Amino acid sequence: NAYVGRMGPIIKENKGFVNQYMGDGIMALFPENPESALDAAIEMQRTLALYNKRRVEEKGYKPLSVGIGLHTGPLVMGIIGDSKRNDPAVIADTVNSAARVEGVTKHFGANIIISEDSLKIIGESDGFNVRYLGKVRVKGKQKAIEIYECIDGDSIESISLKLETKNLYDEGISHFFDGQFNEATTAFEGVLYKNPGDSVVRYFNEKAKKAGLKVGVGSSSRNAIR
Repeated sequence: NAYVGRMGPIIKENKGFVNQYMGDGIMALFPENPESALDAAIEMQRTLALYNKRRVEEKGYKPLSVGIGLHTGPLVMGIIGDSKRNDPAVIADTVNSAARVEGVTKHFGANIIISEDSLKIIGESDGFNVRYLGKVRVKGKQKAIEIYECIDGDSIESISLKLETKNLYDEGISHFFDGQFNEATTAFEGVLYKNPGDSVVRYFNEKAKKAGLKVGVGSSSRNAIR
């Protein structure tokens, strides 16, 4: 309650509303535009950082870590239930896609991930800082969703380091998705040298190393056969 009590008002202040509290999760809707949702996500992460400082220093509790996923699309909202019990509910592939985007924040260690569908509407001129993460597939859907990390909800130090290494990160990502894993590793190692706490780069670097090792083993075998 201490956590959601801080998050709910932020959602409302940014022209959204909480559709449902799901355990320690929150599903919120922003009817006007995805920019409001992204503004809320960034403010939520900054508020959480201040709350964590109090939890650790004053209460001796462990800090909380929260991943936020954003996706934009059509949906149907209404009341579902019977004559004795009913609840507001949302039915749409949009909800499933948003849940999928939120779910991958754990794998990347990212605070905020936004889909391309949301980012297209926001545009690149609104001052948000993002990094490309690739594509994820939603269960039951053929087309994968392109996703991006928004770094603006990070600490000031983290944002500064990620912006400083942005060109090297983009180079590594380009090599990674082109299948040039050794080149990708070189670029990612360069990022980690300057910013060892970059969990997204650590994720891709480990993937690149494993993929590069497999390619290298395959090449060695073919050469040996020859």
